[in-house]
Amino acid sequence: MVVDKYLKPEIGKFYLTSITPARLQELINKLPNGFDSPLAKHSFEIIFTVLKGAFKRAVYPWQVLNDNPMNYVEMPFYDTQPKQSRDDTKIITMEQYQTILEANPPSSAFRVPLMIGFHTGLRRGEVCGLMWSDIFF
Repeated sequence: MVVDKYLKPEIGKFYLTSITPARLQELINKLPNGFDSPLAKHSFEIIFTVLKGAFKRAVYPWQVLNDNPMNYVEMPFYDTQPKQSRDDTKIITMEQYQTILEANPPSSAFRVPLMIGFHTGLRRGEVCGLMWSDIFF
C-alpha cells in the first residue's frame, strides 16, 4: 500500500539509477502534509523506512546501485499534535458516573464491570477479560 499510494506516483516514473538524494528529500519533505490529507507521524515513519530498506536492497544484494541515496536524506521536523486535555480524552465526571450507576440497578450484570472500569481505569476489553485469578484481595 505504501509503494502504490505514496511512492509510485512520485518516483515510479524514474529509472532507479536516476533517483537522487535531492529527489528523495523533495518527496520526504512533501509527505508530512500528505497527498490527500495530512499523515500521522507513524505513517510518515513507515514510508521513510520502506524507502530506506528498498534502496538498501538495491545496493546489496541486487547491486543495481553503488550507494544508497536514502543515506543522505534527512527526516524533516514533524509537528506532532499537542497533548490531549481532559475534555479531548472524554473522561467522565463523577456526576456522569453517578447517572450511569443510577441507570444500572445493583442487580444489573453491568454494574460491577462499570465500577471496576471507573475505579481502576481499565478499558472495556480489559474489564471483560478479567478472571478470578487476576483479583488479589
